[in-house]
Amino acid sequence: MTNLNLIALYALNQFTVVSREYSLESGFFWVEFESGKSLQLCLNAELDNSNALVKYTPQVSIYDNGYYEGLSRDNNQWAQAEDGSTEHIEEFLIEQARQCGLQIVV
Repeated sequence: MTNLNLIALYALNQFTVVSREYSLESGFFWVEFESGKSLQLCLNAELDNSNALVKYTPQVSIYDNGYYEGLSRDNNQWAQAEDGSTEHIEEFLIEQARQCGLQIVV
Protein backbone atom coordinates (compact mmCIF):
# COMPACT_ATOMS: atom_id res chain seq x y z
CA MET A 1 0.00 0.00 0.00
CA THR A 2 1.41 3.41 -0.96
CA ASN A 3 1.83 6.31 1.44
CA LEU A 4 -1.14 8.04 -0.22
CA ASN A 5 -3.25 4.92 0.38
CA LEU A 6 -2.21 4.82 4.03
CA ILE A 7 -3.13 8.48 4.44
CA ALA A 8 -6.46 7.90 2.68
CA LEU A 9 -7.17 4.84 4.87
CA TYR A 10 -6.39 6.87 7.96
CA ALA A 11 -8.77 9.59 6.71
CA LEU A 12 -11.58 7.06 6.15
CA ASN A 13 -11.11 5.77 9.68
CA GLN A 14 -11.65 9.31 11.00
CA PHE A 15 -15.22 9.43 9.65
CA THR A 16 -17.99 8.48 12.05
CA VAL A 17 -19.70 5.29 10.88
CA VAL A 18 -23.43 5.42 11.63
CA SER A 19 -24.35 2.05 10.15
CA ARG A 20 -22.96 -1.15 8.63
CA GLU A 21 -25.54 -3.18 6.76
CA TYR A 22 -25.92 -5.79 4.06
CA SER A 23 -28.77 -7.16 2.00
CA LEU A 24 -28.98 -10.74 0.78
CA GLU A 25 -31.67 -9.50 -1.63
CA SER A 26 -29.58 -6.84 -3.37
CA GLY A 27 -26.19 -8.50 -2.81
CA PHE A 28 -24.48 -5.45 -1.31
CA PHE A 29 -22.71 -4.57 1.93
CA TRP A 30 -22.47 -0.87 2.74
CA VAL A 31 -21.19 1.53 5.35
CA GLU A 32 -22.90 4.86 5.97
CA PHE A 33 -21.07 7.81 7.50
CA GLU A 34 -22.38 10.65 9.62
CA SER A 35 -21.64 12.97 6.67
CA GLY A 36 -24.25 11.15 4.56
CA LYS A 37 -21.64 9.56 2.29
CA SER A 38 -21.35 5.80 1.99
CA LEU A 39 -19.12 3.03 0.64
CA GLN A 40 -20.21 -0.36 -0.66
CA LEU A 41 -19.09 -3.66 -2.13
CA CYS A 42 -20.69 -6.85 -3.40
CA LEU A 43 -21.47 -9.97 -1.41
CA ASN A 44 -20.51 -13.36 -2.79
CA ALA A 45 -23.03 -14.91 -5.12
CA GLU A 46 -23.91 -18.58 -5.27
CA LEU A 47 -24.37 -19.61 -8.92
CA ASP A 48 -25.82 -22.73 -10.49
CA ASN A 49 -24.16 -24.80 -13.24
CA SER A 50 -25.24 -22.31 -15.91
CA ASN A 51 -23.86 -19.34 -13.94
CA ALA A 52 -27.35 -18.13 -13.03
CA LEU A 53 -27.71 -16.51 -9.63
CA VAL A 54 -29.08 -18.83 -6.97
CA LYS A 55 -28.62 -16.48 -4.00
CA TYR A 56 -26.28 -14.04 -2.33
CA THR A 57 -24.35 -15.26 0.70
CA PRO A 58 -23.24 -13.40 3.85
CA GLN A 59 -19.65 -13.54 2.65
CA VAL A 60 -17.21 -11.08 1.12
CA SER A 61 -14.36 -12.24 -1.08
CA ILE A 62 -11.00 -10.57 -0.63
CA TYR A 63 -10.20 -10.94 -4.34
CA ASP A 64 -13.57 -10.53 -6.07
CA ASN A 65 -15.91 -8.12 -4.32
CA GLY A 66 -16.57 -5.52 -6.99
CA TYR A 67 -15.76 -2.63 -4.67
CA TYR A 68 -14.64 -0.54 -7.65
CA GLU A 69 -16.86 -1.78 -10.48
CA GLY A 70 -20.26 -0.63 -11.74
CA LEU A 71 -22.58 0.82 -9.09
CA SER A 72 -20.00 0.38 -6.35
CA ARG A 73 -17.43 2.35 -8.36
CA ASP A 74 -19.91 5.19 -8.83
CA ASN A 75 -20.71 5.17 -5.12
CA ASN A 76 -17.12 4.82 -3.85
CA GLN A 77 -15.32 7.20 -6.20
CA TRP A 78 -15.44 10.09 -3.72
CA ALA A 79 -13.01 8.23 -1.43
CA GLN A 80 -10.20 7.51 -3.89
CA ALA A 81 -6.73 8.80 -3.02
CA GLU A 82 -5.24 11.87 -4.68
CA ASP A 83 -3.34 9.65 -7.12
CA GLY A 84 -6.55 7.80 -8.06
CA SER A 85 -5.71 4.62 -6.16
CA THR A 86 -8.46 2.76 -4.34
CA GLU A 87 -6.91 -0.10 -2.36
CA HIS A 88 -7.59 1.68 0.93
CA ILE A 89 -11.34 1.64 0.17
CA GLU A 90 -11.32 -2.14 -0.19
CA GLU A 91 -9.24 -2.59 2.96
CA PHE A 92 -11.60 -0.34 4.92
CA LEU A 93 -14.70 -2.14 3.63
CA ILE A 94 -13.27 -5.60 4.35
CA GLU A 95 -12.61 -4.61 7.96
CA GLN A 96 -16.08 -3.06 8.29
CA ALA A 97 -17.69 -6.20 6.82
CA ARG A 98 -15.79 -8.30 9.36
CA GLN A 99 -17.14 -6.08 12.17
CA CYS A 100 -20.64 -6.54 10.76
CA GLY A 101 -20.29 -10.33 11.09
CA LEU A 102 -19.78 -11.19 7.44
CA GLN A 103 -17.42 -14.02 6.63
CA ILE A 104 -14.31 -12.93 4.73
CA VAL A 105 -13.20 -15.55 2.18
CA VAL A 106 -10.35 -15.91 -0.28
